[in-house]
Amino acid sequence: MKVPSSIAAAPKTLMDSLGTIGSYKMMAGMNAPVIPPILVLVTGFGLAAWEFWKRCRKDCGEDETADLDENAFTPDEVFDLLDGLTDDIEFLKRQTLVDQAAFAIAVENLEGADALDAAQLDPTRPERPYRMLFEWLRGQFAAAEDGQAAIIAVQRQVEKNVTFRLRELGREQRTLLEQHSGELEAAWIALMQIDKKVTEGFVENRKDHQRTHEKLAEIGEALRQTPPPADPNRPRDLKRPPMPPDRFIGRETDLVALYEKFAVAPTANGEGMEALAITQPETVRGTGGIGKTTLARQIAWALYLSGKVDAAFEITAGSPEELRTNLAGLAKVLATEQNTAGTDIETDIALVLGWFGQHPQRWLLILDNVDSSEARAAVYDILGPLTGGRVLITSRLDQWSADKVTTRPLDRFRPDEAREFLQSRHRDWHEDDGSETVPEMVEAFDAIARELEYHTLGLEIAAAYLRKYRKTPAEFLDHLRTRLAKVLAFDHENVDHPLPLEALWDASVEPLTERCPAAVRLLELFAWLAPEPFPVALLEEIGTDEAGEFLTGGSPDAWDADEVIAELHELGLIEWQTTGDLPTVRVHRLIQTVTRHRLEQAGDSAALDSLIASLDLLNEKVPSPCYDPVGWLLWDALEPHLTAALGYEAGQVAESNSPFSKCLGRLMNQFAFWLRERSESWRAEPLYLKAIAINEKIFGEQHSSLVKFLNNLAILYSDTGCLVKAEPLFQRAISICEKGSEADNLDLASALNNLGELYRAKACYKEAEPLYKRAMAIDEKILGADHPDLGTDLNNLALLYQSTGRFQEAELLIGRAILIGEKGLGVEHPILAIWLSNLAFLYESTARFEQANPLYERVVTILARASRLVGRHLPNLAPAMENYAIFLQKHRNLSEAEAAARVAEVAGVLPRE
Repeated sequence: MKVPSSIAAAPKTLMDSLGTIGSYKMMAGMNAPVIPPILVLVTGFGLAAWEFWKRCRKDCGEDETADLDENAFTPDEVFDLLDGLTDDIEFLKRQTLVDQAAFAIAVENLEGADALDAAQLDPTRPERPYRMLFEWLRGQFAAAEDGQAAIIAVQRQVEKNVTFRLRELGREQRTLLEQHSGELEAAWIALMQIDKKVTEGFVENRKDHQRTHEKLAEIGEALRQTPPPADPNRPRDLKRPPMPPDRFIGRETDLVALYEKFAVAPTANGEGMEALAITQPETVRGTGGIGKTTLARQIAWALYLSGKVDAAFEITAGSPEELRTNLAGLAKVLATEQNTAGTDIETDIALVLGWFGQHPQRWLLILDNVDSSEARAAVYDILGPLTGGRVLITSRLDQWSADKVTTRPLDRFRPDEAREFLQSRHRDWHEDDGSETVPEMVEAFDAIARELEYHTLGLEIAAAYLRKYRKTPAEFLDHLRTRLAKVLAFDHENVDHPLPLEALWDASVEPLTERCPAAVRLLELFAWLAPEPFPVALLEEIGTDEAGEFLTGGSPDAWDADEVIAELHELGLIEWQTTGDLPTVRVHRLIQTVTRHRLEQAGDSAALDSLIASLDLLNEKVPSPCYDPVGWLLWDALEPHLTAALGYEAGQVAESNSPFSKCLGRLMNQFAFWLRERSESWRAEPLYLKAIAINEKIFGEQHSSLVKFLNNLAILYSDTGCLVKAEPLFQRAISICEKGSEADNLDLASALNNLGELYRAKACYKEAEPLYKRAMAIDEKILGADHPDLGTDLNNLALLYQSTGRFQEAELLIGRAILIGEKGLGVEHPILAIWLSNLAFLYESTARFEQANPLYERVVTILARASRLVGRHLPNLAPAMENYAIFLQKHRNLSEAEAAARVAEVAGVLPRE
């Protein structure tokens, strides 16, 4: 093995990089130690430090007898450094010897290819078919390349360690190096001579590899042109399977399982075979572009090269007509002098089925793309008369008769398989430029795979795109995130798949257009949602609004969600899932992207209509954003879909003059309200601003629909301490209400109450009190004396009284609010907990600690239980726990740890934050 000349480069690089460092002081009082024999192994690196030291002293004009630094390393420390360096070199030496041996064997085998003559190869030799020989040679070449890469990688890693230690030696150990310069010089010269030979040898290796590449290509072409054997009684090589990819990555578990299944020869007796043993088909089932055909071809080659089958056939069977036509086409391959292919399709099919019966156990038939129920029925008809062999079916359908066909679902790549797939492609393309796969690239590859959700065809397209445009993985990742549709539309000859992704989409959707148009429309609606689970229950009842009109085509009575979803699922366009106890469906990100691209290409208003339908469906299905455990679980499920759908061009929807455009602001307001309840104000603010802008444009700046949006945005600003922004919004909301047709309304009461809260926060108590009282009067008049909204007014006015020392009045108001809350909200409601907390603080402020303690405890209990119900910490839970802990420390004489333990005991097990 000839090793690249990376060793010689390190010292020069080191000297050049360190030669400009300022002057150094010598180490003090060190006797010259005896260099152990192992130092010979590091002489080349030691001399570099010696030369560097002499150059530095010459540059700075130091006297060679100058005093040494008193902070010098001890002799033991010096030898520790040398030992560590020696260990690295020894490891490199051992590793190189191992790789050299493996490489030498591989090269020797490759050199044997020069003596091969394709014309002399016997295609009928059972022990080594010439295809197997060709594949074996390619494997030997790959092994040689990998061995060489391994050596280079080890050397580079050692070089990094060596460079670090040389810096320390060059700066600190000059005396030691000076005293042994003669030995180092001799060893260095010897090393340079070796390195020269290694460099020359490496160049020759590259030439050898190039010659071998050319020879393999020549042999491969000759093999492809070699005719089948003349003996009609030997079925070998009548039909060889299509060549699989150069590198088969992933699917090892599926490959092994299917190979083991088919490697066992079918059994037969004179009277025929058992039903399952006659033709034991295996259906590889999965979505389009997931690698079913590639896996099937790999299985075929494994069986063929191992001699388990003598002939392998692949035909597409997407429809009954296609199946029969392609099956009949095999007659030309199987025709002999005794049996000639005719012009009648029935005769040819009979000839093919007859040949299968005459050669039991020795053939494999791949039926590719059996993706419709009609094609599946035609396959059943063909399987009936077969009397031997093996059948492998690739299909998107998941419903197969268990007594005729067994199924094996094929999922997307695992993360490690996707990473290896992209890394292997990167190594293939950069083998000549010395590029390495560094950790940053691996992170980018992982992120690319996640973006494509480990979809095989998506990864293949990404790999081809990377190769053509020579993007770094990080650059491509950014490109992928911003222009996914363009990447997926990329059609390149290096994409190892018979159809590009958009063609696969067309082939899947076209049959549905007439058979079940509602399924196509549902797919188009889902194109604007997130690639996340969507509750099936929300699709069971569709109204007569725009979403219902879009999905049902104006016939809501004909809508059957189960049937529509089943159609999409059978073609692999949608996935059934169970999220918690909730049945859900999910559409793959790539399918969504291609669907949107197809809608945009369709022109007119196809894309906009489907986007409006998506938004209208969400608007119809979202519950109230106010606290409700069941409703909030539904919000959790819909949140990614709202984020996705509202992330598209909302301006076009607002300007569409569709009935839904008037509801868009409401949907944004509802979503923003829920986000604020989750303490995600940074996400809520832009939604409020967009909702206000949309409604202003549609209805005008003084329309009553703006009041809720202005009020809620002002609350958000108040919560985050932006009182300057909040006050004019509250005042504007009040002004719009007062100019409206109704002098007193609930929106006005809310705005008055909230402005009062703002003034109380600013200690403007005189301005706040009349606002509270006016809000109370409106709510009590419209809602009655027992409504929770009135409870909020009472609580807020009580806080104002408490702030001004009017404790008795405050206690009465809070007590009344709590009674209203327990009756109207329930004893476990988080809003009630806030009012209880305020009463507890009032008791504490008036030194009634025995009354305050159970209230603080009850507050923590309510909020902790509510947090468990919704699966996350409510915003008020942490302050409530902190208030109770402080109370226990101040008035129960507990230590900080004891108080924290008591609060944790009351709260119980909480969901993770």
